[in-house]
Amino acid sequence: MCAKHEEWSALDIGKRAERNGRQGVRYLNAGGAGGDGCESMQPVPADGETMGEIMFRGNITMKGYLKNPKATAEAFAGGWFHSATWR
Repeated sequence: MCAKHEEWSALDIGKRAERNGRQGVRYLNAGGAGGDGCESMQPVPADGETMGEIMFRGNITMKGYLKNPKATAEAFAGGWFHSATWR
């Protein structure tokens, strides 16, 4: 983490932008990521040939689509965020 410093406010805009651009905290994707066989929701082999869908969940995944509970429910079917909607 790079904490913002009060003295940075006296810097020119370029230097402020350089320092402020380093702000933030790294978050772990606590839930994990994986590939599944789409409808089956079962893991697929990581063999570079078997087709599946990339899914993920965790503390950096969005909560859902704004004012669209149907799309949110579809995107998070099975408790994972689905990377594709071609299900």
